[in-house]
Amino acid sequence: MTGIEVEEVSAEDDPDTVRRATRAFFGNRRAQLLPSVLRVRSVQPGSPAAAIELKAEDVLLATTLSDGFRNRDYRLDSTRALVDLLRRAEGSGLRIVVLRGTEDLSGTLDVRRRSR
Repeated sequence: MTGIEVEEVSAEDDPDTVRRATRAFFGNRRAQLLPSVLRVRSVQPGSPAAAIELKAEDVLLATTLSDGFRNRDYRLDSTRALVDLLRRAEGSGLRIVVLRGTEDLSGTLDVRRRSR
């Protein structure tokens, strides 16, 4: 649907990545570490993920969805959460916030409909 493969990374697995993601998500406020983050393992060439220039090692932080009345932010901390949000956005765009090094980036990921 999007052309990315991700992995869940816990603070035990990679404390520096989780610490940077926590600071970025909470705007450098003091906060308890996120339980896990999603790190991009690979990006398929020619995919929607490649079109917005996602790269291996990027960390997916959050997404914004509209519930019809307002926009809501959702933290991306598990593959299950990502799959659920991709299904909800199927056939449209999903705005995502990405941490690359020390930069926060955002883009709209075109979520393709699955072949039936």
